[in-house]
Amino acid sequence: MTFFRSSPANQSLPAALAVTGFFLCAAAPDSAKKPTPTSGPQKDPIVQLLDRDAIPAIRDPRFVLADKAKLADGEKVLGVVIGGESRAYPLIDLDAHEVVDDVVGGKPIAATW
Repeated sequence: MTFFRSSPANQSLPAALAVTGFFLCAAAPDSAKKPTPTSGPQKDPIVQLLDRDAIPAIRDPRFVLADKAKLADGEKVLGVVIGGESRAYPLIDLDAHEVVDDVVGGKPIAATW
């Protein structure tokens, strides 16, 4: 499994992410929707399908430069840009793992799907 990043000389990844519209964003606290309280017992019980930690996280991701990435046209990615450093995690890979632990722009992140 290979993810890709932009090089300092090739900043096409942020532009590509802007075109596709996939960004990791944080909503302002005022815009957060507050949960509505419910009354009475829940009709649908929670059913656990997988054991805890059944889907392993990617803890040591490997990257290639954006111009070397082998992605199909229109393939969706989860994009992250922090401190001028870019990462793109193809959703096809995140479907199998759901979490990538990484460091972007000197900050530890958990990219989740």
